Amino acid sequence: MRDLRSHIGRKPVLCGLLLILVLAVVPADVIFLKDGTIVLASYKSSSGDTMTYTIGEKEVSFSSGEILRSESTLASLIGKQINIELVDKTVIEGAFTDYDTDIGYFIDLSFGTLTIPVERVVRMIDPVQAKRYQGSAVAIGLRGLYLTAVGSDNFKSMYGGGVSAEFGLPFMRGLFAGVGLDFAKLETDGLDDLSYLLIQITPNLTYRYLEFRSGQGALSRFVPFASLGGGMTVIYVRDLRDGVYPDSYGALSPHLRAEIGTDLYLTESTYLRLGGVWTTVLQDGDAFSAAGASLACYYEL
Repeated sequence: MRDLRSHIGRKPVLCGLLLILVLAVVPADVIFLKDGTIVLASYKSSSGDTMTYTIGEKEVSFSSGEILRSESTLASLIGKQINIELVDKTVIEGAFTDYDTDIGYFIDLSFGTLTIPVERVVRMIDPVQAKRYQGSAVAIGLRGLYLTAVGSDNFKSMYGGGVSAEFGLPFMRGLFAGVGLDFAKLETDGLDDLSYLLIQITPNLTYRYLEFRSGQGALSRFVPFASLGGGMTVIYVRDLRDGVYPDSYGALSPHLRAEIGTDLYLTESTYLRLGGVWTTVLQDGDAFSAAGASLACYYEL
């Protein structure tokens, strides 16, 4: 009986030691931020919309608006492709394998597993989420457009298409510089003997509202945008009457273009752009304006 009581008395002690051991190896919380940063830390406290965590002896705080989600285990991180930024500016790309507060980060590379000490790491990044937050550095696209003439007695509509490219500007999130090349056929009213072709080169600035994209759910597929640009239009005219010489001529005029609409992501790197367009060709003596819609398909490099 005494041995039984002695065994029972030791059980709480053993359970307590086991609990301490389990708590000691429980991994830190995994905090996924909207900008793509992944933080491994332990929750400490909250005040208003600010959450405070500890990383060793260091404290870090994030507002609720910065946090995409948080998880209590490393399960969803295992095997995930990540980038590790080091203090010497080196970036290591590989699959996350494990993490130990004393040893560091375990990253699976093509030739084996690399261990990176904690003190050498500046930031761990989810590259997919980072691109969602910041936007791609380069995107190229094909588009078609159809516009109706505004306030013109001689022209009815213009339709055509072209190519374009956009480049992310590092000093402002969501701001892109771009250029487009379009070819458009101009339909006339009462000028059946003349054929008009417009060739437009349009540098532009585009602001894309990326906040939806950096979130979660169905809304993350949408990126509203507004674009403003201006460039030069080559107006190529052919005279279709027999015996006329010269039977073609051209003119060069400046133009302005504005567009507003939304991008719809089909995949992580491909999106459709649907926009409403206004353009004005500043011809000598009489400006020509048209309004309509454009549909483009972009691919992010």
